[in-house]
Amino acid sequence: MTYSNIFFRRIAASAVVLGIGLSAPAFAQTADAPAQEPVTGAAPAEAEQAAISDEKLEAFVAAVSDVRDIGMDYSAQLQGVPEGEKRQELVQEAEARMVEAVENTPNLTIEEYQQIGARAQQDEALGKRIAAIISDMPAQ
Repeated sequence: MTYSNIFFRRIAASAVVLGIGLSAPAFAQTADAPAQEPVTGAAPAEAEQAAISDEKLEAFVAAVSDVRDIGMDYSAQLQGVPEGEKRQELVQEAEARMVEAVENTPNLTIEEYQQIGARAQQDEALGKRIAAIISDMPAQ
């Protein structure tokens, strides 16, 4: 399993949990990747989520949105493409663009993106903070 496959599954899972509509392509629908450590050491959930700034969460939401858009675009492209070299090329291209989208998000690293996504799946309060940021964003 490649890093990018693990990365995409985490992105897809994060987006689904946050309810922002990532439609995970067929190539990403496999077993879950191992859990990540929290962004800030082993403190109580309230202290952990408070340690993540709104600025960091806003960056996370922006990255999830970009990755969702890329995933939806490539999911549409993969419709009807049979297994084989062309399909694999599209999958690798999508994964590279998703990684690049997160890397190009100011104030956020890939590791932070993965950790926040993993924590949001486990921490309802953090999920609510992220949902509040999403609801405060202007419609596109």
